[in-house]
Amino acid sequence: MQNVDKVSHIKYPEDLSPNRYVSLEFFTPKNEKNLKDLLSHLKDIGVSLYHTMQGKEGATKDVSGAFSSLESSSAKFVTGAVSEMTNTAKTNNGFNSRELKAILYLPLPNNLNDRASNSFSESSGIISNLISKVGNNSAMNSVNEIANSIGTRNVMANSDMNQIYKGSNLRSATFVWTFMPRSKKDAENIINIIKTIKKYSSPDAAISRHFLLAPAFVNVTLSNPQLNDLQRYADMVINEVSIDYGSSGNMEMFYDGMLKEITVSISLSELKINTLQDWEDDKTHQNAKNSSETYRQKSINTQKQL
Repeated sequence: MQNVDKVSHIKYPEDLSPNRYVSLEFFTPKNEKNLKDLLSHLKDIGVSLYHTMQGKEGATKDVSGAFSSLESSSAKFVTGAVSEMTNTAKTNNGFNSRELKAILYLPLPNNLNDRASNSFSESSGIISNLISKVGNNSAMNSVNEIANSIGTRNVMANSDMNQIYKGSNLRSATFVWTFMPRSKKDAENIINIIKTIKKYSSPDAAISRHFLLAPAFVNVTLSNPQLNDLQRYADMVINEVSIDYGSSGNMEMFYDGMLKEITVSISLSELKINTLQDWEDDKTHQNAKNSSETYRQKSINTQKQL
């Protein structure tokens, strides 16, 4: 298990209520060595191709031959790396094998909304479709001519409209906090919180910045057990971070330069769609949260001692 003492824990305010906070756990998959090895190999392929096309000394000028040779020599490496990464993911049960980077403890927002949406398209029934394809509704026109002649009501085929399921959308959430420091410790924590959010919402440069790895993932937990059970957030990605350093329309500062009011907004989206089974299986949901509960409890206990 990861050493909790190496994980950064930051809270605001100092007197944060134990039943009215939200924790944001920033994490990355635990073992990405195979991925970085693969990226390094892809970089080497790119360098070799560049040298080939530039006609560097010792490099063949047969570009098509170079592609073929590189493809043959790298295919086995790439296939092996991908296979090993897949097996590692299966063994570690995906993101359950995670490396925590930091945990933030912030007040529960006053406004908390939840929305799940599904996509459907309208479709007419079988009878309506068949009749509409027969001579521009000639069959129904004939029926109505007869109905008119004998003085009865006209008739039309029931369109029998129905909805065809097209899929479900990932849930999203936006959290907004307004920070107003009341002590030097609050000010320090606010600065560290903003730096942490900026850090882990940024991509990770790899292999001499030739590649970018996605920003850290986020696990959101509400301290209120009833609210947390009603939300059941899956692991999330950060779509957008917005910071307003003058929330009241005028940037005001204390004598030491610390801003009096800062508003931070974070927009997140879930990595997977919540299914019926996620709401039925309380055990699965609990197991998913247990892995991080140790860290949260250790942090709360540590903060109480400060």
